[in-house]
Amino acid sequence: MHASQKSKVETPKILLRVTDAARLLSISTWKLRQLAYEREVVSVRVGSLLMFRPEDLQHFAERNRVL
Repeated sequence: MHASQKSKVETPKILLRVTDAARLLSISTWKLRQLAYEREVVSVRVGSLLMFRPEDLQHFAERNRVL
């Protein structure tokens, strides 16, 4: 590696399970699964688990904010 190249150290991404993500949004797990199925909120599949990144939940909340 050249001195001008910097090695990138990536921070680990946190993934939340459905129960924790639903609790953060104050909605039921059923509703969160429905929103993910309808692609209203971004989700991540890890095997059979449906998981969510906190930043995606924040973005969803901001997009659906009522003024």
